[in-house]
Amino acid sequence: MRKLSLLALIPLIQFDQSKLEQLMRKIPEAYVKSVSHTGFVRKHYAFPKQKSTFQISCEGDHYAGSQIPTMKKCELSVTGERLGDEYLVEFKSQELANALHMGKLFASERVYGQAYGGEYRQLFRYQFSCTGDACKGTFAVKPKE
Repeated sequence: MRKLSLLALIPLIQFDQSKLEQLMRKIPEAYVKSVSHTGFVRKHYAFPKQKSTFQISCEGDHYAGSQIPTMKKCELSVTGERLGDEYLVEFKSQELANALHMGKLFASERVYGQAYGGEYRQLFRYQFSCTGDACKGTFAVKPKE
C-alpha cells in the first residue's frame, strides 16, 4: 500500500468541536489572544503553537464576561504520512497530558475505513491518548458515506 503525505482537515461535528474547545481552555499554552467586539469577547486558541504534524485551532465567543463561551468553533488539521484512511502521530506534550487527566479524548463520531496498519474497522474522527508526557493522536480522514 502506498503512503501519502498531505494536509487534511478532519471533519468535526458540532459536539466534537465543543469538546476540543473545552480542552483548549484547559491548556494555558494554547491561548493566543482575545478580540473585543460589541457585547462579547472572542478568544482564540491554537495547539500546538509551533509548526507540528497536527494543529487544533479554536475560538469561542464569551458574552457578558462569562467564563463559558456561547459559541464554539474548532478545526483539526493533520499533515504527514498516512496509511489508508488514518493518520497516527506520536509526540510529547506535558500540557496536553495534564489537560487529559483521564488519559484519552476521542470524537463521538465514527466512520468505517481502513485503519493505520491496514485493517478495516470503525474509526474515530480523532483520538488523543497520553501516558506521562508521551501522547498519540489518531486522525481518520475518510469522509462520511
